[in-house]
Amino acid sequence: MSKQLVSWEEIREDFENKETSLLLGKGFSCAVWNRFKDSSLYQEASLQNNGGSFLSEEDRQIFDKLETKNFEKVLATLSTTKEVNEILGAQAHSEILLKIDERYQNIQRSLIQAVERVHIPWRDIPPEVFTTVKKEILKYQNLFYTSYDLLIYWSLTSDGYFEGFRDYFSRNEFQEKSAIEDKRLRVFYIHGGLHLYSEGEKILKITNKGENILEQCKQLWTDPNFRPLFMAEGTWRDKLKFIRNSDYLFFAYNRLKQNTDKLVVLGNPLNLDKSLLDKNHDFNKHLLDAIVESSPKTVAISITDDGDVAQQIKYWEGVMKPDDIQFFDEKSHPLCSPGIRLEAD
Repeated sequence: MSKQLVSWEEIREDFENKETSLLLGKGFSCAVWNRFKDSSLYQEASLQNNGGSFLSEEDRQIFDKLETKNFEKVLATLSTTKEVNEILGAQAHSEILLKIDERYQNIQRSLIQAVERVHIPWRDIPPEVFTTVKKEILKYQNLFYTSYDLLIYWSLTSDGYFEGFRDYFSRNEFQEKSAIEDKRLRVFYIHGGLHLYSEGEKILKITNKGENILEQCKQLWTDPNFRPLFMAEGTWRDKLKFIRNSDYLFFAYNRLKQNTDKLVVLGNPLNLDKSLLDKNHDFNKHLLDAIVESSPKTVAISITDDGDVAQQIKYWEGVMKPDDIQFFDEKSHPLCSPGIRLEAD
């Protein structure tokens, strides 16, 4: 018999401690700012009057054909299409493969710039939101964050105090051995972030405070010497390839694979389709594989109420040991509750 859904309040005492890690996903970002949702990103990426890259008519036709606004689904489909064409000998018609690459790269660039443009400004976030977020995440030993936005970074640094956490950057450069392994929160941006970029072999972090980070992002991305460390790949295989090509991301991913602590999975970080009926819902299978491989002591998994709850629970019980799982209502957690939402104009 499947387990029942409980509120976070009923189980929080067992998980809010330094023996627990938190895997936090886009559901948190959207709970704070709904313009991070796929539909909003698609709308922004379709605009031609914002400068930079935007979705072409061909790009939008691909989205329409697939009946989605999900960038990951479109990019995954293009990646698979290219692989199939190569198997069928499309090298003899290289213009086809080139066309697929062009569309993939343009959709990818459009997504990255759309995230930056829809991002809530620092000045529009009330101090109490930063305080709530920081208070909640500092309860854990490790934070594995899969979104690209600045909400976690801003919250941790909003009060001017950099105590209580480590992110393995010394000044502004990634140094694997720069953090002392103590009880302070260890932060890992599993899929990169707007504030991270690479210059040659170096992985760097923008350390400007507040609003200046978004402005510096715009300046950096116009310089060919700098590349944003930002996951914008489709299939989990492409994501894993991207991770392996970055010393920082590979380090962060391996820490998730080695995590044997208790684990809270919040905000749908695996980006599973809400109904679980989408056959292409394994965009983040590499994260699921890492969780299964690490075999944490026990796992608390958030479930959304905008899908078949029983089906979501059944799915999780099918991929993990049912005896080691607790299921809780996502909106009952302070980081995804309606009370944390900021309304877009």
